[in-house]
Amino acid sequence: MTVIFLRIFFFCLVPIGAFLLIKGVKNIIQSINGDLLMEISYEEGYGKFSIEEAGKFSIWQKGQLFKKTPVDSFRPYVLNVDTEEEVPIRTTLMRAHVNGFSEGRMELFTFDAPVGNFALVLSEGKSINLLEQVAGKITPFQKMGIDKYFIQVRKSVSGLTTFYSILMIFGGGVLVIGGIVFGVLIGKLIG
Repeated sequence: MTVIFLRIFFFCLVPIGAFLLIKGVKNIIQSINGDLLMEISYEEGYGKFSIEEAGKFSIWQKGQLFKKTPVDSFRPYVLNVDTEEEVPIRTTLMRAHVNGFSEGRMELFTFDAPVGNFALVLSEGKSINLLEQVAGKITPFQKMGIDKYFIQVRKSVSGLTTFYSILMIFGGGVLVIGGIVFGVLIGKLIG
């Protein structure tokens, strides 16, 4: 009788784990595919956007795959047009990537901003660290045409939300696999 209850318990963990797994994957996809607020070509060097809800935002680069981007020749600045103050931006430690067949996107910076009107300005400088510069120099790819290189500003989610989503995916996977394995083998384990 105990084996039947344990088997039912373990098999009930499977749908709970599947729910957590699906919810975690949806959260990760949502964090990467945030609402696009603005996209400018590298040649433009300047663009305006409005924020209607305060929160976390990110700056992405978009361009052709397997080509060197000019990310080592500019530094973006976000300016609050209403107050004429610079908004501090932070380098993303674990950069998110989204790749298609011929184009890709990579998150470069994040920033927090209140409601208002903003401008993104690309000025001389570097958007990458020393290690990334060295890797870029030894990479044998051709340089990308700057007409095919874009900078985007997107709505983002906090790193804490992403961390919880990864935990949900991991926990959901453990519950699904553990529920199936222990549900099938519990009779032999108790024996």
